[in-house]
Amino acid sequence: FKSVQYEKLIELISAANKSILGVVARPVATLNAINATATATGLQIASGLITSTSAATTAITFPTAASVLAALPATVGRGTTLELVVDNSLGAQIVTMTPSASITAATAVVTGGATLTVAAGATAIFKLYFVSGVAAKVYRVG
Repeated sequence: FKSVQYEKLIELISAANKSILGVVARPVATLNAINATATATGLQIASGLITSTSAATTAITFPTAASVLAALPATVGRGTTLELVVDNSLGAQIVTMTPSASITAATAVVTGGATLTVAAGATAIFKLYFVSGVAAKVYRVG
């Protein structure tokens, strides 16, 4: 193979593996800092990353499910999933992700799956599963 053909083949195999394995890598354009109790915007949740460096306990309320879906780049609805990282690694107090009327905590199927708090100095990963265009369940996955 010529070098260019080899590189293209590697690129295609890599893309296929990501598709098959469901690996999603996306750059984060901006850090969404929420350092005091507030309701997150749909755009902040859809970005996939919220940071907090607060010295005080912070509660971040989820916005409406519809506002999160509207912030995503494609037409989506039931069956859509979204990963959200809450980085409190530089925070001095607990961050609690508070359910909203349309984004509610899922029934835990594994220990800790419904825990929506992030300890000081820690990072947590949440997964949102949209059951419709106006409602979602949130799970803690890491």
